[in-house]
Amino acid sequence: MSLFPYSGAHAVQSAAFALEWNDELSDAELAAISAAHDQLKSSLPNSAPIQAFLVQMGHISGTNPISTSSTAGYVFSRQGSVGPARALEIHRNRIVGQVNDYTRWEPVWNEVKSWFATVCPLINRRIISNVGLQYNDIFHWRDSPQSLDLKAVFKEDSPLLPKNIFDLSGLWHSHHGYFMDMLEPMQHRLLENVNVGIIEELGQRSIVITTVHKAEISHNWCWDDLSKQIDPLMASMHSRNKQALGNLLSSNAADMISLNKGAN
Repeated sequence: MSLFPYSGAHAVQSAAFALEWNDELSDAELAAISAAHDQLKSSLPNSAPIQAFLVQMGHISGTNPISTSSTAGYVFSRQGSVGPARALEIHRNRIVGQVNDYTRWEPVWNEVKSWFATVCPLINRRIISNVGLQYNDIFHWRDSPQSLDLKAVFKEDSPLLPKNIFDLSGLWHSHHGYFMDMLEPMQHRLLENVNVGIIEELGQRSIVITTVHKAEISHNWCWDDLSKQIDPLMASMHSRNKQALGNLLSSNAADMISLNKGAN
């Protein structure tokens, strides 16, 4: 086949880990988080503010709109060859760990968890409402578009794809989302989105798979509580991600990324 996973041994272009809460951080709390960057410099040496711009339109005819800027958060990062390789974004109501040079689950999650452990105590006792994991997987097709046989890439009986895609030779996109009530590792409602599409760039077809797993926590937990369960919760969403890919990909495509061998 002329099908190539994005990173050779795996297809992950990027992975993102997120925590969300409802009550926004104050300016003083954001300043404390900015100061905490010193503890993360060995992993994320760069720091920059995230600017927000507010435009207030004039209520009187002929008056000019007034624009102001403020610090909406911070991003700590380290550079790769073509932009940030890894980053931690801290906003007033969420933090997101972004990994653009994914290797394997365990070392990646351990590093992101260390970022969370440094920053999350500074959000004080805010109740964390959602925990999320998102993967972007890409397969490149390096042959003529007409020769791409989707039956060699996807399962024909996949419950996550409409059947008519196998009759298409052009570009398409499928968006599928659903809720699941989960009891393990703790009670939560899980939102899953499975988005699959064929795109074309510079004459080359690529298959893009975006999977989102978002746990709505039913407990009134702050970080001190959640930190004791974050490992099994993230592991369960990682397992759900592998199950979603297993329900999408043909056995040949799954073997290319060793989907059923080890902790990808």
